[in-house]
Amino acid sequence: MYELHAKVESLSEVRVSGNSQSDVALNVVIRNLSENGSESTVTKVNNLIRDGLKIRGVSVAKAERKESPHVTKPGVVIASFKNTEEKSKVMKDKKILKDSVMYRDVYLANDQPLAERKMMSNFRTGHELFVRVTVHSVNQAVPGRVPHRTEVGVALVAPTAAGMGVLV
Repeated sequence: MYELHAKVESLSEVRVSGNSQSDVALNVVIRNLSENGSESTVTKVNNLIRDGLKIRGVSVAKAERKESPHVTKPGVVIASFKNTEEKSKVMKDKKILKDSVMYRDVYLANDQPLAERKMMSNFRTGHELFVRVTVHSVNQAVPGRVPHRTEVGVALVAPTAAGMGVLV
């Protein structure tokens, strides 16, 4: 019984330390960082910090490149910093990259948990659908005429002689 309790405790400690919010808080997502087979990802990110951002004394603890779904684009890099001060220095100076010739197309962003990324993806999908439906219904309007509130949206309602609306 004691051994089973000890195993459950050790497994829960591993799960908590494996992917907690504090781990994500120290991560930066780097997009469009060119791939080079001979150079390690950590070296590539440290060169970006030193040469592109002109920050001395800051280095990443680890960096991992995720595989890209597109053959022509490099995969994103997840870089982890040792503490929040180093990460905040990098994030504060990230706008300098647009003036750099070598790192002009490289973008830095805060890492997000998977649930937050999915939520934002669902929001973008819903927003795109809303814009498409709204633009479609507005494009059918007569110029100079403001459509009635029942005409805007997915379904158009046409009045009948009995006063009840019929879906068109």
